[in-house]
Amino acid sequence: MAGPQGKEEAAEVGHREAQLRRLPEPAVRGRAPAVPAVVEVVMEGPRPRVLEVQVAPLGGSLPGSAAVFRDVTELKRLERVRQDFVANVSHELRTPIAAILGYAETLRAGALADAVHAPQMVEIIHRQSERLSELVSDLLELSRLDARERPLSVTPVGLGEVVLRATEAMQPRAAAKHVSMTHHIPDGLAARADAKALEQVLVNLLDNAVKYTPEGGTVELNARRDEERVELSVRDTGLGIEARHLPRLFERFYRVDRGRSRDMGGTGLGLSIVRHLVSAMGGDVRVQSQLGVGSTFTVVLAAA
Repeated sequence: MAGPQGKEEAAEVGHREAQLRRLPEPAVRGRAPAVPAVVEVVMEGPRPRVLEVQVAPLGGSLPGSAAVFRDVTELKRLERVRQDFVANVSHELRTPIAAILGYAETLRAGALADAVHAPQMVEIIHRQSERLSELVSDLLELSRLDARERPLSVTPVGLGEVVLRATEAMQPRAAAKHVSMTHHIPDGLAARADAKALEQVLVNLLDNAVKYTPEGGTVELNARRDEERVELSVRDTGLGIEARHLPRLFERFYRVDRGRSRDMGGTGLGLSIVRHLVSAMGGDVRVQSQLGVGSTFTVVLAAA
């Protein structure tokens, strides 16, 4: 195996031969098994690995057996990701679909003539339909990003206009909650980014901030240049997040409080989309938070 990584892996495997004692006894002792066998070996350590081992008799007059080792660590990880993804999508779809079906059936059964309750049921159906639409849109967006089907054009972008569009898009939602939203961008500040992608990043972060900020709170969007980098920070005076949740915030469907998050709306994919877009622009995103004080999400991009 060529390259430093290959040498490292070869050395790693060579230093852990004792782990192979987990193989079937015939394979360990060199005796041919009666039938071909396939087993998995978990190699623990700083870089745990899963090996699929196929053991088969040599055949003919030759004694012993042959073993083929295949590293399936990444395949196992991807399989877990796929299973979690399917489970999460199914879970997220179940609630709005159940509500739509339930109220639609109630209306068909005669409640349509109820002048008091029928409009409320129709409103719930409409709201849950919007939630389904948002979920499907976010899933498609993530799918395009994963498949790199959404090419980004990273060029020098003036931040003033992008920030203005993002804050104007979120102003009605902030006003409805009596949340004060302000921004401060130094004149002429620019970053290397895709203008539309950056606007989407800021809208998602502002939406998240407004969503979890109580009435009367504030949301600030500020930017500054730090040597060859530009930092855009969205700070809120919201509920805050426990430290144990911070490393997983950008995972798909990860919610700090599932019940509260669903009550407030959202698909659980917004921050994951933020991470994908920022990474595609060659940047980074990080978060700081304190319970009862608020949170700050910071996007770091190359300066232009």
